[in-house]
Amino acid sequence: LCRASRSFSAYEDALDQAGIPFTTVAGRGFYQRPEVRDLMNAMRAVSEPNDDLAVAGLLRSPALGLSDATLYSLCCRREKGSGLWQALQGTMSSIDGAERERAQRAVALITELHRDVGRAPVADLLKTLIDASHYRAALRRAGQGRAVRNVDKLLADAHASGMVSVGEFLEYVALLRDAGTREGEARATSEGAVQIMSVHAAKGLEFP
Repeated sequence: LCRASRSFSAYEDALDQAGIPFTTVAGRGFYQRPEVRDLMNAMRAVSEPNDDLAVAGLLRSPALGLSDATLYSLCCRREKGSGLWQALQGTMSSIDGAERERAQRAVALITELHRDVGRAPVADLLKTLIDASHYRAALRRAGQGRAVRNVDKLLADAHASGMVSVGEFLEYVALLRDAGTREGEARATSEGAVQIMSVHAAKGLEFP
């Protein structure tokens, strides 16, 4: 039991690193998790490549991992009236090898997914994005097992929604997030997990 929800993350991280299953009751909420926000932003970028903020977020996320210096270089190369997406498709002679490869991979990924926006189900687009960018592997390398489970939960939710329109799916998620819906995070196990909650949230509850 914690005095406030802002204390949750320290315990969540420690339990996750120790391999102890846990579930957070009424924490920050599933749709507020960084990995979920990253993927929602990525879907916006592939749906609307001319949205500079969304594209920048995708490029800097663990999915693609471009450096701040490369992103700054791309922003400086934007011509009047054009955006980051146009700059990304231009010549990259001034960008070093590893970063250039990541930028080229970004162009290929956004192009491929954008072509199927509105045609393929959102779940298929999301799965392609996760697999092609090795997003799960990036999270595992960072020791974020909990985040990997949340990515799988988001993918399952997208499948369950059956939505084809990326815009509608983003609006649906935004409504849940803005309404403060306390959607639980993916649990490590269905039972036998440590429960983390605030003292206030525990009021009136009975425990064995």
